[in-house]
Amino acid sequence: MRLDAELMLAQWGAWNRGNQSLSLPSVSIIGRCMLEGAGASHSTIAGEPHMSNAVEITEQCVLVMPKPLQRVCKHRYIGDEPDQVAAKKLRIGVGEYESRVNQAVHFLVNYLTEY
Repeated sequence: MRLDAELMLAQWGAWNRGNQSLSLPSVSIIGRCMLEGAGASHSTIAGEPHMSNAVEITEQCVLVMPKPLQRVCKHRYIGDEPDQVAAKKLRIGVGEYESRVNQAVHFLVNYLTEY
């Protein structure tokens, strides 16, 4: 079960890394109307790619984790940073960082058993 949880967190991180450009367009609707005319208000962009079921469950779990565990997950799985770099950014030791990663994985395992 632990390996499944780690795989799910890795998939969640990969999905987030691949879809970070979907947040906001560089030009608003009003700006597009000013540049292109009245017909520019219609969206020509396809919708966001849908999350897989595993990524969606992992996202729901991470959102209810305590903030320190969320930060570790973001650095480890989304940022794909080395442990020493991430620990330094979080201002904790490498041992504490690894401990929090293990806590986050166990949190997901418990979440999956209750889910």
